[in-house]
Amino acid sequence: MAAPLHQLPEVPAYTYLWNTGQTSSSITNVAGGSYTVTVTDSKGCTTSKPVLVNTQSSVQIVIDSIIQLRCFGQNTGAILTHATGGSGVYTYTWTPGSG
Repeated sequence: MAAPLHQLPEVPAYTYLWNTGQTSSSITNVAGGSYTVTVTDSKGCTTSKPVLVNTQSSVQIVIDSIIQLRCFGQNTGAILTHATGGSGVYTYTWTPGSG
């Protein structure tokens, strides 16, 4: 007796179209902004979805306070700062000014 043959369900083939013109299922290295992807199945049915990629704010330096020198020629001054915005860990580089 032969085993019954079971047909597997058809797996729909999808096509992708981004408002950038790209046709892959994902896009990379995109700038912040609004994107839309439209997916079409093998029967011609479509659906679209907007995607928002948030932009990071730029790094800002905030001067908290400046402590003036006590006497000319001494190294008793100070500048207290902090950074806001951006992302990740901050690195501070100080460059002495002239004057």
